[in-house]
Amino acid sequence: MNSNDLQIWKNSWINVGQISLWGYGQMGKIYLNALRNQYDIKCIIDNDLSKNGLNDKGIPVVHPDLTDIRNQKIVITTYYDQIKEQLTKQGLKEYVDFCDVRTFISCISWFERKEIVLSKLHISITTACTLNCKYCNMYTPFHKKAPIMYSFEQIKEQLDSLFGVVNKVIRLVLLGGEPLLNRDLYKVIDYLQSKYSKQFDMLEIVTNGTIIPDKSLIKALQHPNILVSMSDYNLSQSYKDEFLKVKDSLTGNDINIMVNANLEWKDFSFPYSNLNLSDEQAYINMNKCNPPFRGFNDFKFYFCHIVWSADKAGIYKEKPTDYINFSTLTTEEKEKIVLMNICCFDNCYNSLCNACGGCSDLNNKFISTGEQAL
Repeated sequence: MNSNDLQIWKNSWINVGQISLWGYGQMGKIYLNALRNQYDIKCIIDNDLSKNGLNDKGIPVVHPDLTDIRNQKIVITTYYDQIKEQLTKQGLKEYVDFCDVRTFISCISWFERKEIVLSKLHISITTACTLNCKYCNMYTPFHKKAPIMYSFEQIKEQLDSLFGVVNKVIRLVLLGGEPLLNRDLYKVIDYLQSKYSKQFDMLEIVTNGTIIPDKSLIKALQHPNILVSMSDYNLSQSYKDEFLKVKDSLTGNDINIMVNANLEWKDFSFPYSNLNLSDEQAYINMNKCNPPFRGFNDFKFYFCHIVWSADKAGIYKEKPTDYINFSTLTTEEKEKIVLMNICCFDNCYNSLCNACGGCSDLNNKFISTGEQAL
């Protein structure tokens, strides 16, 4: 998105009366619950024909072939690139007839109410990990000599800084490394629930399923607005056995989980090689990749949090344009958060996009998930 695209969006969406959501999977339902009390939602559109005719508290689920989608404002909650292609083929226009959920949430909130609302934000609470994945997208193997382990007080200060500026986060994600290695995780969860429960809708914990949570953490995780996202790397038999034990310990204590199996990883090239893309190529690369999340670490809001990790690991030097420093942020600069969140850059790009292949369709180098470094 550039400034012209943003203006097109504003002309088409500000004060829109009714929207339709696309996607009735697990993530679609999260955004539905976050938006239903604020917006008039006409229907939920989903390509799965078996869902046609379902009803979610008065909102019908419809198949796109069985309804007229031409005169709707469609907010896409899942698989944006694929749905975009599908809608474009039918003559619908991006930013006029449809947009992604991140753009909708951030732009409506800011341009109508001057509130900063983020659809998804990642915070790393440690770079330590129980695994050593060679192609880890947080560069964990490069942290092995000096992993970072943030204390509760350090994380608390960051959360206070974050929510002192950001009005709400729909999906707040805590990750690592392996976040369950941080023994203060239960304190962080309790603090979020006690002080900021109205400023996030869902708290997600991403784990590789190798650590059984202790009693304190089990208790903290038993809240309905918490989701434990388990990444199944399908490694050795011992890994599978441990993964099943962790899964059983969570489900047996009525904790919400989501198992991410059949994961696809891509080789980012960096840091094993540097793509050395031109400015034009790097800008295209950034827009094509455009991860659905943003990162917040060390009081800095990042377009892509792997820049932070690469810098901390000593394999890259981040640039001031890669982040927005909340410690020095002025009221006049708040809109910059919104623009970075929706990937609205006219002439610059996230600096690592010059070297990193990213996750876009420009990168076709698929690799084995969870391959362990020597």
